Amino acid sequence: MIIKRGRRTVVISTSPTAEQADLLQLEHREGPALSAMSHAGHIVVDDVSAEDRWMRWRDHVVDTGLRSALSFRIGTTTSAIGALDVYATRRGAFAADTATVARLYAQHASVALAAAQHESGLRRAIDARQAIGQAQGILIERHSLDPDAAFAMLRNGARERKITLSEHARQIVATHHSAA
Repeated sequence: MIIKRGRRTVVISTSPTAEQADLLQLEHREGPALSAMSHAGHIVVDDVSAEDRWMRWRDHVVDTGLRSALSFRIGTTTSAIGALDVYATRRGAFAADTATVARLYAQHASVALAAAQHESGLRRAIDARQAIGQAQGILIERHSLDPDAAFAMLRNGARERKITLSEHARQIVATHHSAA
């Protein structure tokens, strides 16, 4: 499985061979999983050695002993989170019923990963808001400001340093705690 996390990409595999096949896709920037991530459907590779869509990937993955691949996009209707890959050591390993079962796994993985990303985003937003509130309070106390002026000072300081508001707030809070 290949999962995008912002600018990072994570490979999660059930075997060293599957991991190698996925890493080869990332290295060569081509392969069934990467194609599945950019399309809503699934990709079937019945014979890796005869594959002509991703020749650099094919030339290296043949050496692993893999002969078939099945890749599904994981994500929402608007964005791809990653791809679920299934590999086999024999040609033509994935019948229609296998693809149907794998599609169900991909749909379940999509729901679980999308929910986890949403929850993580909410947690980051709550943490950022808490840091901003604390920094605002510190600035109010330190400079005898009203809440609006303290927020303006926080915002302007972030702009001057070319960092996010929440990062600047975290720095103020950390400095305050280390000085206390």
